[in-house]
Amino acid sequence: MNPDQQSLEQLLNENQNLQLRLSEAEQTLAAIQNGEVDALIVSLPDGNQVFSLTTADHSYRVMVEAMHEGAAFIVSSGHIYYCNQQLATLLQIPLEKLMGSLFIDYVSTPDKALITERLKNLTVPQTHHDEITLITSKQQALTVLLSWSKIELTDGLGLGLGLGLIITDISDRKYAEQQIKRLNRLYEVANAMAMATIHTKDRNELFQAFCQIAVTQGKFRMAWVGLVNPNTGIIDISSTAGESHFLEGLHLNIHTNSDAKLPTAVAIRTGNYCLYNDFLGAAETLRLHEKARHYGLLSSASIAIKENGIIIGALSLYAGEKNYFDEQQISLLKQMGADISFAIDNINQQARLNAANLALLQAKERESTAELLNEKERLLSESQSISHIGSWSYDFNNPIIWSDETYHLLSVSADSFIPTPDSFIDLVHVDDRLAMRDYIAAFEESDNPGKIMYRRILPDGTLRYLSASGELLRDKQGQALRIVGTVYDVTEQHLNEVAMLHSKERLRLALDAAKLGIFDRNILNNQVTISERTEEIWGYAAGEFKGHFEEFASRVHPEDLAKIDTEMKRSLTDQDQYNSEYRVIWPDQSVHWLSVIGEFYMDTTDYSPHIRGIIEDITPRKLTENSLKLAASVFTHSREGIMITDAAAHIIDVNDAFSYITGYSRAEVIGCDPSLFKSKRNEADLFKKMWRALITKKHWYGELWNHRKNGDEYAIMLNVSAVLDNLGKTQSYVALFSDITATKTHQQQLEHIANYDALTGLPNRLLLADRLEQAIIQAQRQGDSVAIVYLDLDGFKAINDQHGHSIGDELLITVSQRMRDMLREVDTLARIGGDEFVAVLVNLYDQEDCEPLLKRLLRAAADPLLINDLILQVSASIGVTLYPKDDSDADQLLRHADQAMYAAKQSGKNRYLYFDLIRDAAIKIEQESLANIRNALDKGEFILFYQPKVNLKTGQVIGAEALIRWQHPELGLLLPANFLPSIKNHPYDIELGEWVIDKVFTQLSEWQQQDFTLPISVNIGAQHLQQNYFVLGLSERFKAHPKIRPHQIELEILESSALEDIINASNIMKTSCDIGVHFALDDFGTGYSSLTYLRHLPVNMLKIDQSFVRDMLTNLEDLSIIEGVIGLARAFHHQVIAEGVETTEHCDRLLELGCDLAQGFAIAKPMPAEQLPDWVKDWHQQSGSLVGG
Repeated sequence: MNPDQQSLEQLLNENQNLQLRLSEAEQTLAAIQNGEVDALIVSLPDGNQVFSLTTADHSYRVMVEAMHEGAAFIVSSGHIYYCNQQLATLLQIPLEKLMGSLFIDYVSTPDKALITERLKNLTVPQTHHDEITLITSKQQALTVLLSWSKIELTDGLGLGLGLGLIITDISDRKYAEQQIKRLNRLYEVANAMAMATIHTKDRNELFQAFCQIAVTQGKFRMAWVGLVNPNTGIIDISSTAGESHFLEGLHLNIHTNSDAKLPTAVAIRTGNYCLYNDFLGAAETLRLHEKARHYGLLSSASIAIKENGIIIGALSLYAGEKNYFDEQQISLLKQMGADISFAIDNINQQARLNAANLALLQAKERESTAELLNEKERLLSESQSISHIGSWSYDFNNPIIWSDETYHLLSVSADSFIPTPDSFIDLVHVDDRLAMRDYIAAFEESDNPGKIMYRRILPDGTLRYLSASGELLRDKQGQALRIVGTVYDVTEQHLNEVAMLHSKERLRLALDAAKLGIFDRNILNNQVTISERTEEIWGYAAGEFKGHFEEFASRVHPEDLAKIDTEMKRSLTDQDQYNSEYRVIWPDQSVHWLSVIGEFYMDTTDYSPHIRGIIEDITPRKLTENSLKLAASVFTHSREGIMITDAAAHIIDVNDAFSYITGYSRAEVIGCDPSLFKSKRNEADLFKKMWRALITKKHWYGELWNHRKNGDEYAIMLNVSAVLDNLGKTQSYVALFSDITATKTHQQQLEHIANYDALTGLPNRLLLADRLEQAIIQAQRQGDSVAIVYLDLDGFKAINDQHGHSIGDELLITVSQRMRDMLREVDTLARIGGDEFVAVLVNLYDQEDCEPLLKRLLRAAADPLLINDLILQVSASIGVTLYPKDDSDADQLLRHADQAMYAAKQSGKNRYLYFDLIRDAAIKIEQESLANIRNALDKGEFILFYQPKVNLKTGQVIGAEALIRWQHPELGLLLPANFLPSIKNHPYDIELGEWVIDKVFTQLSEWQQQDFTLPISVNIGAQHLQQNYFVLGLSERFKAHPKIRPHQIELEILESSALEDIINASNIMKTSCDIGVHFALDDFGTGYSSLTYLRHLPVNMLKIDQSFVRDMLTNLEDLSIIEGVIGLARAFHHQVIAEGVETTEHCDRLLELGCDLAQGFAIAKPMPAEQLPDWVKDWHQQSGSLVGG
C-alpha cells in the first residue's frame, strides 16, 4: 500500500471514530426524551459513567426529537420503553402502537438471535454496531445499522438495565453495494467469456461456454443462446445452462404476435438488447409467468448476436432477483454482445488465416534457408544487447522477422508460426486488434508513430500486457526500406496501475458512502485538488471549482478565515494533524458548517509540502447544538413569565420573569397551587372552562386577572399547554404569561372615548347602535316592544348663540342628566350630536307603557335652569317609533323616529308624536311609482294609441284621440289609470304631457308623408296648460313641423281638474286659439263648475263623460244628464261628442237625442299609429255601417 493510500485510510478510520463519538452523544440526547425516567445514566464499555440526567432537565426533550435517526430504549424484557417519531416513521407504525411493544417483533427471523443475545448480556459493559434487517408494517425489508449501548433506567419501578440504541437506515447504501457486486460478477463473466474466445475455435462450443460461465461465475439462474432461422423466423435453442427446464416445450418465432415481445425475440428483431427487470410484472411476458415463477426467474436481459454484421440470434440471461440490471450492467451487456459477435467473426477469420499460414509455410520452405538463417542470427545478436526486449523487422514484402525474445514474449514457436501482419494481429486481444491495425497504418503518415500497448492471451490462459514501438527506415533517396521495432512485457507495471486505480475507486466509494469529501492543497502553488463531494460541500456545481485555494477562501465565512490559516500553519510547522470546524457561505447565501481533519505530508515526486484531509458537512448537527443551547437559555432569559406544574397543578418550577411579574420568589411558590394568585375580578366559571379545555384539548389561551404579592391586581395573557408522556397521559403543565395591565387600562380608556360622549358622559352614536341592536334581539326573544325616542331641544340654538358655548355646554350637561334620571336603569339615553338625543326604552308591552316616560322626558327638558345667575328654559320635540310594530332595521327605526320628531316640531314643539306607518308606506309606494315612471321616460317605454271619432249621421271620421300607454317590460301594456294618478300635480305630469304633444306632432308628420291627414286631440292637464311657456311651446312645434295645420290639433281640458287661475287659463287658451288650435272640455259634467268653464273658456266642443253614456239605456238619471249636456252645448253653440259608446243601441239613442259625434268600442278600440290609416280606409269602404243602426 502506498503512503498516500495509507494516510487517507487512516483519516477514514479517525472519521469513523468521530462518528462513533457523535453516535454516543446522540444516545445521550435520546435518553433525555424519556419523560418517566427520574435518572438516566449512560456508561461506556469500561463501566465509567459519562452522563447523568434527572427530570429537572426535561425541557430539552423536544430538541432531541429533531434527530434524523431512529432512537429507542429497550428494557431487559425486550419491550420498547421509549422511542422517537423517526423510528415510528421508519417502521411505518404509529408511535403510540410502537411504545411498549417487543422490539424483536420488527426484526427479521435471521437476526432475532442477535437481539436475544444482546439482551442476555446486559450485565456486561458493551457497545456494538450491528447491521440487521427490520420489517416494516408493510412487510418491506430495511437494512439498518444499530448502535447499541448499555444504559441504566430508574423510575421508581425498578426498570434496571436496558439498551439504548440509534437506528440508521442504510438500505440505499446496501443496495448500492449489491449493485457493485453484481457489476463485478458481470465483469468476471465478461473476462471469462473473453478467455473462452481464445481457447475455443468452434462456434457452438463457444456458445455453450458463454452460457456455463454466466451461470457458474455470474450466478445467473439460467442462460441460453437461441439462433434464428432467417427464412422461417423460428428460434432454435443452441446452448443452455442453469434452469434449462424452463425452455422445455418452448417454441419461439419472431414473426408470431405472441412471441414477438418476448426478450429473445425483441433482441433479434431490433438487433439490440431487451430488458425486463420485473419479468413477472410485464404484460409482454404474461404467457411465461407461471413457468418463470416456478424456476425463480425474476429479471431477464437478452443481447443480439451478429456474425459478419448479420443478426443470427441472441444470448439471454435470467436472474433470480427483481430490478437486477442497472445502467452500468446494461452497458456492459451491450459490450459483451459486441465481443461475442467479434469472437464469432474471429473464429471464422482464424480458419481463413490458418489456410493462409499453411500456404506461407510452404512458400517459406522453398525460400533460401541460408538467407533466412543469416537474418535471424543478426536479429538475435541485436536482441542480446537488450534485456527481455524482443525485436522485429518488416520489409513490406516478406513475413515479419522476429527475434527469439519476441517469439518468447508472444509465446509462439518460431518453428510453427510465421509472423505476418495478419497472423500477428490474430495473436492480439480481440478488443485491441482495431487499434493495432490503426497503429500499423500510422506508419504511412509518420516514420515514428510512438508506442502502443496491447493485450495477448497466452495459450495457458494468462493475460499479458505488451508495449510495442517501431520506426520506419528509409534509404538515401527517402524510399521506405523496412520498419524495425521492439516489444516488451509491461504486465506487472500495468496491473500495479490498475490496482492503484481500483484502490482509489474503493476509497472514493467509501468516502461517498460516508458523505465525506477529500482535498489536497499544494502549499507552494496554492493549487487544490478535491473530490466531487468536496465540491458539493463547498457549494460549487459539478466542475465549477477551478483548483485555486483563493476560490475556496472566497467561500469561507470572514470570521473563520483567520482560524483556518492558523490551523494550517500550525500543521505545517508541527508537521502534524489538525481538526477544525468552520463555515462556508454558498452562492444562495446559506451558511453551512464543515468539519475538517487534515494533515501535513511531503510529496515524494517534487518534494513540495501538501496538506490533505477529509471534509464533512455538519450543518444539521450544528443546528441541533444551537437549538439545544437556545432551549437552555429560553427558560432563564424569557421576558414572559413561565410556570411549570405537575399533573396535580402543584408548581415545580418558575423563571425569573415570573418572579418579576408576580413579586413572589421561586422558593415561595414551589409546591403551591396557582390559585394563590387568583383575583375575584375573573368570571365565576372562567377556571372551569380553562380546566375543561386542558382536559379535552390539552391547551387553553386567554386573559385573566391575578394579584401580586403586594395585593395589586394585574391582567395577564395566559397560554397553558399540557405535557404528555409516552402513553398520552398528562404529566405536567407549562404556562406562559405576560403582564397586559397597562394595555388593558389603555384599552378601557380608548373604549370609553370611542363609546361615550365627551361632554355629557352619555353613550354616543356608536354605543347607541350596539344598545339598539341588543334591545331588538331581546325584544325578539321575549316578545315585547322597544321604543326608539328621537329628541331635539327647542330653543337651544338661540341660547347658545346669545350666551356662548360654555353656557350652552352647561345647559346640555344639566338637561341630559335630568332626562337620564327620568328613565329606568334598563333604558339608554344617548347624545348623537348638538342638541339631539336618542332614548331606547325596553321591556314595553304596548304604546301606553312608554307614555309616562315620554311625558317625564318632556318635563325634564322644559323645567327652567339656573346657570351662572341666568334662568334659562328650553323644551323638547320628540318623535317615537315602536318595534316590532315598526318592523324595520335599527338604522331605519332611527330615521322613522327622526321623521316623527320633525313632525312634532312642525306641530308646535314641546310634544311627542308617533311615526305614521300607513302614511310612510303610501309615500314609499308613491316614491317607487315615480321612480318607475322616471325610468320609463328615460328608457322610452311610453307609446301612443289612437281611438277614432266619427259622425254617426254622416259616417265621416272626424279625428282621433291620442291615448298614452305604458309598454312595461314585466307587466305588459298598462292603461293610464295604472300610472297617471301617481304623477298628478307632479312635474312628471307636465313632462309626460310635453312628450305626448311632441309625439303627436311627429306622428302627424309621418302620416303626411304617407298622404294621410286626420285631426288629433290631445289631453292636457290643468297644471300643464297654465305653464307660462305653453303657447310658446306650441308655436315652436308648428315651426318645426310647417306642414301641420293648427286645426289638426285639438286640446282636451279635463273639466274634472281645477284651474287655479281661470282668467290666466282663459288667456292662454285664447292665445292658442289665435294660432288656430281648437279646445274641447273633456269629462263634462263630472268636474268643479261646468257653467263657469263654459262662460269663460274658449272651447269648441263638449265631451260627455263615458260614465254617463255607459248606463244611459237603463239609468234615467244618466240619460237626463246627457240630455242636459246636449242642451247646454246647443245653448252655447258648442259641438258635443259622446265617449264610451259601446253598442249600436247607444249610437241610435244618441242620434235621437241630437248627439251626432261619438267614440268608443262600438266604433273602434284604441290602436297603434301604424294601424289607423288602414282602419280609416276600411271604415269609409263600409260607409259607416253603424249609421242608422
